[in-house]
Amino acid sequence: MATPVDWKTIAKPVSAHPEFGPDTLKADRRKLAKWLDKQVELVGAPDQKGRRSFRVVGSNAAFSIPYNKGALPLLDSETEIVVPAKDLAGVFGAIKAEVLMGKFDDALKAINSGETPAAKQRRGRKAKAA
Repeated sequence: MATPVDWKTIAKPVSAHPEFGPDTLKADRRKLAKWLDKQVELVGAPDQKGRRSFRVVGSNAAFSIPYNKGALPLLDSETEIVVPAKDLAGVFGAIKAEVLMGKFDDALKAINSGETPAAKQRRGRKAKAA
């Protein structure tokens, strides 16, 4: 019979190993990909209700990708871009692929590190100088 292992002496908490901790960027990527799928669905069904991040004028469509009280920079630091309206669903699909590959991870980190308006409100005003 095998000797019993004293698991309490060899076990370590998950927090001591970041590779096993929650991957918030992976969750952000999935959330953003799901949102982009919804936008593609809305492009194909103009009468369907839903919040759109795009507007079509003539043969062009302008859009941004809002995320967590900010917007994803798409071209350099530009957060809103214009594409031909007929290509809008394809552009959303291509951006989704890049999001899932992690190409927007730095932008997601920057957006997530910003202070939200609610946090600013909880912090309150600065004290007046006496």
